Amino acid sequence: MERETILELRDSLEIQFRQKLYNDIMFPYLHSLGILDILQSFDYNNEYIGTLHLFYRKKENDYIWESKWIDREVDAIYTAQIIQEQKIYNENLLVLTNLNFIRSKYEPNLFVQPHQLN
Repeated sequence: MERETILELRDSLEIQFRQKLYNDIMFPYLHSLGILDILQSFDYNNEYIGTLHLFYRKKENDYIWESKWIDREVDAIYTAQIIQEQKIYNENLLVLTNLNFIRSKYEPNLFVQPHQLN
């Protein structure tokens, strides 16, 4: 696919994605919940278009959601890993804790151990 076509698709996809995000009832609270980065990959006819990275940043005297497109899948994965490593909490342990809490309500004897996550 030509670069110009990919750029046009990216513009369209970003507008649609942002519109869907802005209409989500949780959107105004995402940054309050610690969600400061959103990554979404797109493809078209099994061809990788790119990964949209939305990030909540201070610009002048206001906070805004800025965007950046990541061209390669491996770079998108690396970006996600860096974001996760920079968090002050362990996301895997948080997921495990919530999973065990939910399971304790339905199946009290079934718990997942941290080594089972990998």
